[in-house]
Amino acid sequence: MKKKVIAIMLLVILISAVSAFLYLYISKKNFRVGAYGYSFDNHDEWYDLDFSLSVNKYYGEEKDIKIPSHFLFWKITHIGMFLFKNNTDIENAYIPDTVIEIESEAFINCSNLKSVRFSDSLDYIALRAFYNCTSLSEIELPESLDCIGYNVFNGCTSLESIYIPEKVRFIGDGAFYYCTNLKSVTGGAGLEVIEENAFEKTPWLDEYEGDFVQINNILIKYKGQEKEVVIPENIVSTSSDAFYDSEVEEIYMNDIRDFNLWISSEFVKINGKVKIHFGNSDEFKVTAWDPQERFIFCCPSDSLAIQYAKENGIEYIIEE
Repeated sequence: MKKKVIAIMLLVILISAVSAFLYLYISKKNFRVGAYGYSFDNHDEWYDLDFSLSVNKYYGEEKDIKIPSHFLFWKITHIGMFLFKNNTDIENAYIPDTVIEIESEAFINCSNLKSVRFSDSLDYIALRAFYNCTSLSEIELPESLDCIGYNVFNGCTSLESIYIPEKVRFIGDGAFYYCTNLKSVTGGAGLEVIEENAFEKTPWLDEYEGDFVQINNILIKYKGQEKEVVIPENIVSTSSDAFYDSEVEEIYMNDIRDFNLWISSEFVKINGKVKIHFGNSDEFKVTAWDPQERFIFCCPSDSLAIQYAKENGIEYIIEE
């Protein structure tokens, strides 16, 4: 009889545990264990069978934070939105190698955060994750990183240098904006897109030698005063605000592949449309703001740029 009672009790405990897990997994509800709150929220449908966890809440007051890598059988793969938002206690953070994503505003306004040890599996740092972390001076981005999102390190005024790992393809709008002590930017061999204002208000940008500020063949900023500008042949794409505050009237793009420029409407009203001279590139991609309103495409008749202009109502001039 005693063995039967024990077996029934164990079965009840097992059923209760499975029921609790299924409820938390399907509902994506937050549950607290110790100083952290977790959730199974990394799936769209209950049958996706992604049992990884997000850590979404922090209830402690420690200065040195070591985020857990596991809870029981499950890996912690995501640092949740707002996890440490406005936390002024944290000075150092350790992110385990199981984490693949730091979500939006996870460390926003952590004004005393000085250093972060990133996960070696980290793929993505999302919107404003370290926004206004004014004491952050030590960061070593992992080689696994693919994307630095919008305004990630905006306002990190103690940051002095940054190395962009080779796998990083994308740096979002304002990623390092107003990093007023950032003097050194290195790496970036794999970069494909650098959006507007990514390095604005940094000493690195202001003190860059030469008229063409670039990383990995991407033109970030034209600092010259010429009205007629010839883009260096090694540049294959541009940041959208590369010419935003210049007085340029004509740009010779050579064989640039990614046309991504933003010319202000006020500039066009005063100075007229900007002429863009393209080479006859086999590749052509437009991600410009209102190109039909602000540009005249000038290129050979068989150019992909002319084809694009015709299809999108952009003024053009045939040049042979």
